[in-house]
Amino acid sequence: MSEPIPPYHERIPELSAELADRGCLGVIVLDTSALTSIEDEYGSDAYDEVRRRTFKILAEQRQKKRSAQGRVTTAPKRGAP
Repeated sequence: MSEPIPPYHERIPELSAELADRGCLGVIVLDTSALTSIEDEYGSDAYDEVRRRTFKILAEQRQKKRSAQGRVTTAPKRGAP
């Protein structure tokens, strides 16, 4: 069985600290409730595989964002008027 995904409200302190540190924050919230039908119809192995692939794609996107972070920004410089 896979580890549970923490709800966003449990991560608010961590997100707040990151926002305070960086001055900007991007958040993606996914409603994965539809995935329960996969588990119901095809079993927990299929559900775990879909979940694993989803997290892999999200991790890849996070890496792409981090590698481009120094080149492009829409956030104002800290301390700018």
